[in-house]
Amino acid sequence: MDVSVLFQTARSLGVWGERVAILWLWLRGFRVLTHNWRTQCGELDIVAMRWSTLHVVEVKTRRNNWISPSRAVTRRKQQRIIRATREYIGRRKLIYRRIQFDVLEVVWAGRLPRIHPIWDAFRADD
Repeated sequence: MDVSVLFQTARSLGVWGERVAILWLWLRGFRVLTHNWRTQCGELDIVAMRWSTLHVVEVKTRRNNWISPSRAVTRRKQQRIIRATREYIGRRKLIYRRIQFDVLEVVWAGRLPRIHPIWDAFRADD
């Protein structure tokens, strides 16, 4: 089956990518706290906890790997994610030792997606 049939729009491709990312994280021992959390500051694709680290995961999904999907996470996008994370933490009163901002690239090249994690992709103090 041609995968492009499943993804008629970029939004549906993104939704599938986030679902795959959630499952991928869960299989690796992450506890997903929320996904698609929205605020006026921005949106957090996935917020997960592993051990005592809070992971804020930006998911970038593409149909091909001509250009690295993570390049879409610009400095401006990073700043929006950081502001949204601060608001999320303030509202949830979470206990954690460390925050890590990660990017998961999901590339649908063929029948199955390929996932490439970029751990600690950026920092709030950069």
